[in-house]
Amino acid sequence: MDLAVLRAQAEGALAVSREEEGYSLGLQAFKYGYPAIEMYRSRYQWHYDAGNPSFNGPINTLGHTKRATHEDRFVVTPINDAVYSRAFVDLSGEPIVVEVPAIDPNYWTIQLCDFYTNSFGYVGKRLGDGAGSYAIVGPDWRGVLPDGINRAVVAPTPVIALLARVAVLNDDEHAASALQHQFSLTPMSVWTGDSEEGASAQTPLPYLDFKDGDPLDFFRMLNWVLTENPTPDRDLGVLGLFERIGVGPGIEFDLAVLHPATVEGMKRGVEQGLLSLLGELPFCVPNVNGWLIPNPSRSGNFGTDYHLRLVTAEIGLLANDAREALYIGCFMDENDEPLVGGRKYTIHYDSDQLPPVGEFWSFTMYTHPPGFLTESKINRYAVGSLTPGLAWNNDGSVDIYVQRESPGPGKDSNWLPTTPEGELFRIIFRMYNPGPHVLNGTWKPQPIRRVS
Repeated sequence: MDLAVLRAQAEGALAVSREEEGYSLGLQAFKYGYPAIEMYRSRYQWHYDAGNPSFNGPINTLGHTKRATHEDRFVVTPINDAVYSRAFVDLSGEPIVVEVPAIDPNYWTIQLCDFYTNSFGYVGKRLGDGAGSYAIVGPDWRGVLPDGINRAVVAPTPVIALLARVAVLNDDEHAASALQHQFSLTPMSVWTGDSEEGASAQTPLPYLDFKDGDPLDFFRMLNWVLTENPTPDRDLGVLGLFERIGVGPGIEFDLAVLHPATVEGMKRGVEQGLLSLLGELPFCVPNVNGWLIPNPSRSGNFGTDYHLRLVTAEIGLLANDAREALYIGCFMDENDEPLVGGRKYTIHYDSDQLPPVGEFWSFTMYTHPPGFLTESKINRYAVGSLTPGLAWNNDGSVDIYVQRESPGPGKDSNWLPTTPEGELFRIIFRMYNPGPHVLNGTWKPQPIRRVS
């Protein structure tokens, strides 16, 4: 055979091999890095994109949101049980002090997430915290805390996300809002009076929209994130694999050092990763009576379960540690058919089946996809144990009516309106401060039953 033909065949086979390697490693890098990129996107929208509806103001500034409605897009699957206060916090220069007002009897919590979406710490009612001053400390800070600090929480990454929640009691959003506006964030040097401005925050590079633009921008952004927020040591082995495609901390993503076939494979990896996000959810968490239940030991604290972290970032970024609140989702009825607007469903719990929780529980209705609250005639988005007038049966059981139109007199208080006819929906069941029987799996959620 002609030598040129052999050389061409060999080069062709090598190109195929390079593309497959680029695809495989690119897809794995996507699955690993997507949650952090979503954090970067959120930080950019909240603090650097003044024209975005989600804009809070400068970093380290709290943004206070009203009770979520179908018009809100500030986060996927927003809760309707509480009002949010939120911020990204830059700890690279100095600690930040969180001031907390007196909040009881309302349930409240301040959730702290590292840049890889792990809930690493809390301040809140569950931990017995009260009004006072709490310090959030960066991983490299070695100073001494001043007097007057209730306690400190050490962050694993220099930039973190903070989500404060105050429960709405008796549908009194005004009272909950008044409490949330008393939270504040202050650089420690300003809090002690040693400075007027505090340490300067890092300035991130602009957000690159790899979803509608160049898929390779994903890797450019990932390298920025990995450099700014070092990963835990447990991830070093995975990151070592990604170096083969120019991805890693301290690396500038440079196409010139990569083979063109490798680059094409990496593009395909990002595109496939985006396509498969929601489709992979049923395969990464157990299905119990139609409810997808993440492992409570990993929910909100993912460790090396990168798959669960990936899907959680897409359907519910900044998920809680299960000890604070366990969220489980349902897309299908008891017959494994999709939940669809226009059909009628019920959720029934006997008195001895009710979720054992320290605080409260709720069912919330969302479009599917993309995971936002759905408009209804009565502006109701959730039903739960805090719902005013929730009707209990004589034997202590409860029925929730899931349908588009009113279930009729005497049942409206337990009515959860669905999406319009023919539109898919999903329900998130939230349990705040779940008890041990929820966390160890001995308590089981009841299925969603279709009414003929």
